[in-house]
Amino acid sequence: DAAETTKLFKMPESRTPETELLCGLSSLASGDGEKLKAFAADKFSAPIAMPEADYLERAAASLWTELARAVWLIGRVALGRDVSEQPDEVILAVIRRLELSRLQIPNGEQPLIVRPRLAGPYHFARLLRHVSGVLLASMIVRVSAPSGVEPGRWSDFVREIAARRPFLWRNHVSAVSSGFLNQGHSFVLTFPTGAGKTTVTELRIAAELLRGRKVVFLAPTRALVDQVSRDLSERLIPIADSVVRGQLLEDYGEDAAGRVFVQTPEQCLAYLSFDAEAHKDLGLVVVDEAHQLSGEPPAADGSTRLPGRRAVDAMWTLLSLLQRSPDADVVFISAMVRNGKALTDWLGAVTGRPASVLELPWKPTRQVRGVIVYEASEIAELNKGLATRKRRSRASKPGKADKADIQATPVGLFCHTQVWATYSSFAKLPVLSGPVPLEVNAYWKPTANRNVVGGRLLGAMAQAKMRPIVFSQQIGWTASIAKVGANFLAAANYPEVDITDEERTLLEAAAVELGDPLHVEGICEGRIGVHHGLLLVPERAAVESAFRRSNGLLALVATPTVAQGINLPAEAVLIAGDDRYTNELDEGAMQPLAVHELLNAAGRAGRAGHYAHGLVINLPGKVLTVEEKNKRYIVPDLEHMMSLFGLPDQCLDVVDPITQVLDRIQSSSVDADVCEYVVRRAAGIPNDQLVRILGAAFGNAVATDRVGRAAAQAELLREHGAALDLAQQEEIDEPDLDRWKDFASQIGVSPFVIARIAAVVPPAETVTQWAFEGLRAFAIENVTQHLFDLVNPMSAGLSQIMPRAAKTQGKSTAYTESVDEWEARWRAAVPEVVQAWIGGEAVARIGQRLHTRRGATGRVNAVHLGRRFALHSTPSIAHGASVVVRIVETLRADAMSAVLRLQLPLISGCIREGFDDPDKLLLFWHLRRVGAQFPRVVVHSKFASIQSELPAWSTATDLDQRRRHIRTALGDD
Repeated sequence: DAAETTKLFKMPESRTPETELLCGLSSLASGDGEKLKAFAADKFSAPIAMPEADYLERAAASLWTELARAVWLIGRVALGRDVSEQPDEVILAVIRRLELSRLQIPNGEQPLIVRPRLAGPYHFARLLRHVSGVLLASMIVRVSAPSGVEPGRWSDFVREIAARRPFLWRNHVSAVSSGFLNQGHSFVLTFPTGAGKTTVTELRIAAELLRGRKVVFLAPTRALVDQVSRDLSERLIPIADSVVRGQLLEDYGEDAAGRVFVQTPEQCLAYLSFDAEAHKDLGLVVVDEAHQLSGEPPAADGSTRLPGRRAVDAMWTLLSLLQRSPDADVVFISAMVRNGKALTDWLGAVTGRPASVLELPWKPTRQVRGVIVYEASEIAELNKGLATRKRRSRASKPGKADKADIQATPVGLFCHTQVWATYSSFAKLPVLSGPVPLEVNAYWKPTANRNVVGGRLLGAMAQAKMRPIVFSQQIGWTASIAKVGANFLAAANYPEVDITDEERTLLEAAAVELGDPLHVEGICEGRIGVHHGLLLVPERAAVESAFRRSNGLLALVATPTVAQGINLPAEAVLIAGDDRYTNELDEGAMQPLAVHELLNAAGRAGRAGHYAHGLVINLPGKVLTVEEKNKRYIVPDLEHMMSLFGLPDQCLDVVDPITQVLDRIQSSSVDADVCEYVVRRAAGIPNDQLVRILGAAFGNAVATDRVGRAAAQAELLREHGAALDLAQQEEIDEPDLDRWKDFASQIGVSPFVIARIAAVVPPAETVTQWAFEGLRAFAIENVTQHLFDLVNPMSAGLSQIMPRAAKTQGKSTAYTESVDEWEARWRAAVPEVVQAWIGGEAVARIGQRLHTRRGATGRVNAVHLGRRFALHSTPSIAHGASVVVRIVETLRADAMSAVLRLQLPLISGCIREGFDDPDKLLLFWHLRRVGAQFPRVVVHSKFASIQSELPAWSTATDLDQRRRHIRTALGDD
C-alpha cells in the first residue's frame, strides 16, 4: 500500500524541508534500493528555510529538516552504510524538544497545557519512531550470518542485495527466524502466490554458496529455467562465478564449473544419466513449483489415475539427487501445496535431518474475486427465442441464421471475501456497458463464447488502465482473444504502443528465424501482448519486456505457462474458461481445470511493488445465471464456483507418482507407457540401490514397513523387467544385455534397443575414417530407426505435430492406425526434417514440410508445426542422438581420430540448436554468451563469413582453444 501511495505523490519543484522529507519517505516506501541510494547520499544536505518566514515557520522547518535527516539516516542504515548517529536518537530528540517547549498555566486543580502550533511534526515524529523500529527489524543488512558462513562475506553480500531490495517482508523475517538459512534443515515453503517465496529462497541459495556448497534448482519449464537463470546470475554476482542454464553442459563442450545448476527435471535427469559423478557434492536442492512432483489425484468417480512421465521424472530426479548427495538439504517452493506437514515428515525421514513447513498465510496484496454471470430473466428470454427458432427451422442443429443476434449483458458477481464461502456476502456489479454476442450449441442453448466475451472484457479492463492478463487454455485462442481486445481499443482511439529498440531487435531476430515478419507473434495490433508455449525465445523476451514497462502493452493474453512462476505482474486477471479441451481418448472433450491450476493463474493478480490490490474474474466455460430474490442472489451453479474460489491457494495434496505407478503394475501389470518406463528405469540399478530409492519415495518413506515394502516393489519391477526382456529376446540374436543394462536403466530405455544399436556400430577401421558428419549421420539414422524407443512421442510433441490417425463417431474416438504404422510415418519424415533444421532452414519452411507429411485435412497452422518441432521435438531427438553417440564412444573410442573425440560432446547440441557443423555451435554459443540476438538462421550465414579465417581443427588441443579460434576470427579476442 505504501509503495503504491508514493506513486501518487506530487512533489513541489521548490526544495523545502517538507519536500525533502516526502522524497525520503517515497524512497523508503518504494522498497527500491536504487531510489534509496539516490536519496541517502554520503552527506545530508539540509534545505534552506525562507528568510522572510516567521519564527514559528522557521521552527517547523527546523523540525522537518531534522525528521528528514532521520529518514536519511534510516535509508543509510538500510543500505548498510556508516552513520554518525542512530535515526532513533534524532527522532527522539525532536519529540523531546517539542515536549519541553510546552507551557503550563495554573488553573486550579487542572493546569492548562499550551503547546506551540507544531502538531504536524510532533505526530509525524511519534509515528516515525514506531515505523523506524519496524523498518530496522526488517532490513536485509540486519540479517545475521547463517551457520557456517563467514560473517564478513555475508555482510558484503547483504549490502549488495540491499542496493536493490533493502527490506524483507514480515514472512521473510519469520522464515529467517525459523532457521530457514541454516545448514542441515530442509523446508517446505507454501507462502501464497506473490508472497516472495523466491526472494527468501535466493538468500538460502546464497548462504549455501558462501558455505562452498553447490545448488541444483529444478524448475518445471524451460521458460522458467531461463528466467531463474537470469535472475540468479544478476543477484548472485557478488559470490557466484557462474549460473549454469538448464542445458546438457556437454552439448556445448563446457565444463560444469558453475555452482548453481538451473534445470528442468528432465534436463537434470539426462545430465545425471550421462555423468556418474554429476551432482555428487550438492548442498541444496530447490524444487520450484513443487506441486509438479505430484501424481494424479483421484478422478471424479473416485477411481485412481496414472501420472504422466513428467511427474515420474521430477520425483525420480529428486530421489536420484538425494542418493548422490545424501548431505543435501531440500527446499520445496509452492503456493499450492496443502499437505506440507506430510512432505516435511517425508523429507525428515529421507535426509535424517530436521525438516519444517512454513505456511504463513500473509501476502502483501489483497484480491477480490468474481465470476461472469447473466441475468436469469435475460437468458430465459434467449432460450425462449431459440426454442421458437428451432420450431421454425425444423432442423436438428441450428444454422448460422439461427445463431444470429443472440446477445446478453454480462455482470460480475463478486464476493466480499477472497476465499468464497456460503455465508459470505456478494455484490452484483456491471462489467460492460452493453450486451455481448453469445454462441449457440448443437442443442439450441446459449454458450459462453469465451473468446469474444473475454476479448471485450480485456478491452474494457485496458480502458480502465488495469493492464490485465487474460488466461486462455489453448494456444490458438490467445490470438483470437487478443484480436477482439485490440480491435475494441482501436475503435476507442487507443494508439499503438511504441516498442523499444531492444524489443524491435528481438522481434527482427524472430522474423529471421521464422522466415518472414508475418509469422512473428507476441504483439497483436501494437496494443495487446500474446504469450504461449510456442513463442521463440526472442519473441517471448520482447513481449515480456513490453508488458513489464509502465508505458508498454495495455494487456496480455497468455496460456497457463505464465502462471508457472513467470514474473509478469498485473492488476487484474481474467480466466477465459475454467475448462480445457483434452484429446485423450479415454476422457475427451472439455474437462474442468484442476482447482490448483485456476488459483495459480489467479495469483498473478496484484503483485507487491506494482499493485497492492488485484482483481480476479472467472469467465466460465458455460453460461451461469443470477437472480435476486428476497435480497439474496440465487446462482444455480454457485456450487461450481465454490469448488474453485472456495479454497485457499494451498489446495493440492501432493501424492507420490512412483508408488501410483507401482500400485498399477501390482494390480494390472505393465499396461501403460509410464509403467514400462518405470520398469526400464529400475532395470539396471543394483538391487540394494533400487531398494534405497524406492524406500525413499514419498509413498513409502514414512511407512512402518518401509524396507520390506521397497524390497517387494523392487522384486516386482525385476519380474516385469525380465518379462519385457523375454518378450524381446527372440527379436535379436544373442544380445549383449549385461553390458548395457546399467546405461539403459539410467536413460529409461530397453537394453535390447541399446544392444541393437551397438550391434550395428561399424568396425574400428570404418570409425577411424569418420569425420564429424559421419558420426552425426550415424546418430540421426539410428535415432530414426528406433524413434519411439528413444524419443517419447507425447513429451516431444510428435503426437501433436503428426498425430496418430483416429476416427470420431459421436462421442467415441478410435485409433485407425497402429503405433507401428504411426512410427513408420515419422521415420519417413525425421531424416528430411532434421536435415532441414540443422541446415539452417527457416522454421516456417520446416513447418510446411511437416504439414505436407501430416496430410492434414482440417485447419492446421503450419508455422506452429515448425515452432513445436523447433522447441519441443529437437531436444528429444538430440537426446536420442546423444544416446547413440555414447554407445559408439563406449565401443570405438580408441578408433576415433583425436579431432572427432574433441567434437564428440557437440553432436547433441548441434542437433538441438540446429547446426550441421561444430564450429557453428561454438559460434552460436559465443554470440549468445556476449548477449547478442543471433538466430540460428543468421549464425549459418555468419559462419560463412569467418570460415576461411579458422585454422584446422587439428590445431586445437581442446574446445577452449577452438573457441579462441572463433573469437579471433570474429575479431573479438
